[in-house]
Amino acid sequence: MSQLRAMSLSNFQVEYLQNAYEALSNSRRTLMYSFAFAYYLKRDNNVMIFEDNLKDLEQATEQLSGMLEKKMLLNDLLQMKQPVQEKCQYVEKRRQVLLKHCSEGDAQDIWVFNQ
Repeated sequence: MSQLRAMSLSNFQVEYLQNAYEALSNSRRTLMYSFAFAYYLKRDNNVMIFEDNLKDLEQATEQLSGMLEKKMLLNDLLQMKQPVQEKCQYVEKRRQVLLKHCSEGDAQDIWVFNQ
């Protein structure tokens, strides 16, 4: 961020990048624990839904990561703001869907674990 500010960009112009990296970090952390959770689940319809949600989050996270890994010029930073923000919103939405499904499954006692 300090390097971007040195390029005469304001905080407002680059704040979306910090938000994107936070969303990426949160999503990767959720994925890390979700894969471990899924590994121990006994296969049923609820697990299939969970795995579909997990796959959606993983794909969106990788897309966001790809957007942020590119070497960018100053003009690129300004042009990619809206696509990055939209992908961040999508990633966060998918993360919340996955977490909600886990929470509801726990509350309804639908998760069955392998012994």
